[in-house]
Amino acid sequence: EALRKYTEATRANDVEGDYDRAVVLLREAIALDSTFALAYRKLNAALNNSGAPQIARDSALERAARFADRLPPLEKNLVLGAFNQAHSTLGDRGKALAAYSAAVAIDSTQTASLNQLSLLYASREQYDSALKYAEWQFRQVPNVRNAAKVGNSLLDVGRYDDAQRFLDSVRKAAPQAELEGSFAAAVA
Repeated sequence: EALRKYTEATRANDVEGDYDRAVVLLREAIALDSTFALAYRKLNAALNNSGAPQIARDSALERAARFADRLPPLEKNLVLGAFNQAHSTLGDRGKALAAYSAAVAIDSTQTASLNQLSLLYASREQYDSALKYAEWQFRQVPNVRNAAKVGNSLLDVGRYDDAQRFLDSVRKAAPQAELEGSFAAAVA
């Protein structure tokens, strides 16, 4: 039952954008299994997406990290990466990069780590590395959201012509798609 609620919450958070529902479902999953580290990790994401206070997110991250040793290596690295990336006082971005890199080494098709690596490198203004992971993620899941990440990363490294060509290729492949953010605006 806890896993079913976690799966529903993941869909609500990641696909539907219904963050409040995700929070409710994740809290229900955790009530059924108080050691469900991945549910605490996802709760942090849903709380962040819903604009919850940092203290609530930190609490979820601390509980996720507390039970991380019970997980297989891939999931353990996802939890430790999230903890070190997002905890307001105990986080360590270097450790987050190491954890997400270890997760990619275990499973190079797993997109959560690729996404977080791209975001972390961008936050460090290491835009070439951010682009590398954004492109890798797009190859795994070639959707409009990931295309926009690649486009924005191309802009960040100053490759405006490549960004325009990339946008044109995405529009040709999916003419009905609407690209969001600075990428579409910058190359429009």
